[in-house]
Amino acid sequence: MRKRFDKGAQAEIDAVELIESNGFKITEDQSEVNCSFKVDGEKTSYTLRADFLATKNGKEYVIEVKSGESAPNPNYSATRRQLLEYDHVYRPDGLLLADMKEVELHTIEFDIDRPSHTWLDKLKAAALFLAIGVAIGFAWHSCLA
Repeated sequence: MRKRFDKGAQAEIDAVELIESNGFKITEDQSEVNCSFKVDGEKTSYTLRADFLATKNGKEYVIEVKSGESAPNPNYSATRRQLLEYDHVYRPDGLLLADMKEVELHTIEFDIDRPSHTWLDKLKAAALFLAIGVAIGFAWHSCLA
């Protein structure tokens, strides 16, 4: 276990050079976000920790560093789920996976349709329902007259 921890710690040190050589500026390491979820209505709290936060060209990125045989592969379910959680919680402009086995930096994008329900969208929907209601009211009034 100690050997595995040491390998991971060295991978994170080596990743700094890889990240910076690709034009990213590291803004935070071991970034922590307090999160919570509910199980049967009971709140459970946890801390999510990303290896690095970085910027490039005005965009913010979350970077996960992986070493070993399976973990650097984004098809590995545990790695994919971890990246998906970062994407959901941090809402970065981009996700990067630092594969320290191959010493490569990969861009990760999830193709998820996220509904955009801005206040303007809600206002448009309310106006539409109001117009439908008025039209039905006029039609109903005309039938009674």
